[in-house]
Amino acid sequence: MADRLESESCSTPPHASVPYFPEASMEYILAHAMAEGGMGVAISDASQPMGAMLYADSILCAIMALEQEELLGRPHPFLDEGNPSSAPLNAALESGRRYSGTIPFVRKDGIPAWCMVHVLPGIFPAQGPPVYVWLHQDVSPQVAIEEMWSRYEFIANASHELMGLVSADFQYEALNVSCARAHGGAIDDFAGKPLRALWGPEAFDAIWKPCLERVLEGGTVQQQSWFELPGIGYRCLDIGFYPYEGPDGVARRVAFVAHDVTEQRQAEDTVRQLNTELEQRVAMRTEELRQAMKDLESFSYSVAHDLRAPLGFIRTFTEMATELIRDDAPDEQRRYLRFISEGVSQMTQLINDLLAFAKTGRQQLQRRQVDMASLAKEVLGELLPLEHGRRIESRIDDMPPCMGDSSLLRQVLANLFSNALKFTRTREVARIHFGYHTLPGGACAYFVQDNGIGFEQSRAGELFQVFRRLHTDDRYEGTGVGLAMVQRIIERHGGAVRAEGKPDKGACILFELDPPDTVELY
Repeated sequence: MADRLESESCSTPPHASVPYFPEASMEYILAHAMAEGGMGVAISDASQPMGAMLYADSILCAIMALEQEELLGRPHPFLDEGNPSSAPLNAALESGRRYSGTIPFVRKDGIPAWCMVHVLPGIFPAQGPPVYVWLHQDVSPQVAIEEMWSRYEFIANASHELMGLVSADFQYEALNVSCARAHGGAIDDFAGKPLRALWGPEAFDAIWKPCLERVLEGGTVQQQSWFELPGIGYRCLDIGFYPYEGPDGVARRVAFVAHDVTEQRQAEDTVRQLNTELEQRVAMRTEELRQAMKDLESFSYSVAHDLRAPLGFIRTFTEMATELIRDDAPDEQRRYLRFISEGVSQMTQLINDLLAFAKTGRQQLQRRQVDMASLAKEVLGELLPLEHGRRIESRIDDMPPCMGDSSLLRQVLANLFSNALKFTRTREVARIHFGYHTLPGGACAYFVQDNGIGFEQSRAGELFQVFRRLHTDDRYEGTGVGLAMVQRIIERHGGAVRAEGKPDKGACILFELDPPDTVELY
């Protein structure tokens, strides 16, 4: 707080150049100091600029945190030329003027403090030597509060938030710079003005008044709305209303802080609109894809059925031609008929696989708990008797159940075990392992692993393409539909499938399924 320097003329003293106190008695001075409210009193010699202290009472000693003997016989501690705050005091005393001001200092115990000082030059007693009478009042608490409020005011005015204090009759008692700018003016233009006039009758009645009344009744309120203000235009404000309680704990005012969320709100609206459009597009594309798949499946199913009849005729007439051919007929004729018969068989198998593949897309899933270990034992038990004369070591681990369609999952295991048996024919001992891994989130990754001929890992994605075969050797029959069917079934269950392998090191097909009661199937 800046020092205040105040000078005034004194009445004419008996000594020509020095004022005096008309009722100059120690009793009068002490009574005057007590009347001022507990002021600390001191008297110093005014015959020289840095005159010694002649008297110091206990109140002054407490203010300065000094003993009386540390004050008496020495210049007043405030007459410190090294303290810039003492310069106005020194100038007043040197010119014989009265002084009033607040001086900051550090007490002997190291605590910063502020003291309101009044210095009166005069003669005591009436015909005695000139003296200075010092009156001291500790104003440290008041100054601390003022500085605290000054800091709060600085912070509030530096903030971009709109802040204000509203009375119980809905008028501004205080507001910060940002709030005043939003209203199109300065702080002094709006203090004491009603909110209804500044925020508009419609916004006041619909938003401000209900929120203020609720806060005055107790509690806090958060409200986000759009407002039209002259200084900032049409903006979306997120306003927090808080009760401002008095010393008695009763809220008679409401403080508010408003944050401008216009850009955030606009961004959210844009994202929401984009999401809606995206969802509509995805739904439309999904429906188009579903219809296309349905049409393709219907076409495949119809074509497959329509091809069966001609193939049956070809097979029948080929068998009849084989029976009618004479024993001495050329071998070339028999070879041609054999080629036709094998082609018919291969075409029939391809049609059957195509029908099965189409069926996996149309068949409705019957969701229930499936014991994968028991299902694997059943499927492998049906396939192993068909592998006559082979040494096959199979291993099926204990594993948790999953949720799915048991008939379709049986088809998955049948296709995977059939491939494992087919591609291990060149091994002296074929090894097939069915196990699982638990994934984060509880899902299970089941796998079928073998020690067969394997494949190049870079071509793993081709395994699941319809009619795509990596091994075209005549020893490995097939149509290239089995793994594509596996992928379709697993994806319909909401899972995923992948393949791992190395040439001549075997292969491992992994597929993920959810545990019971975690996902709805479609």
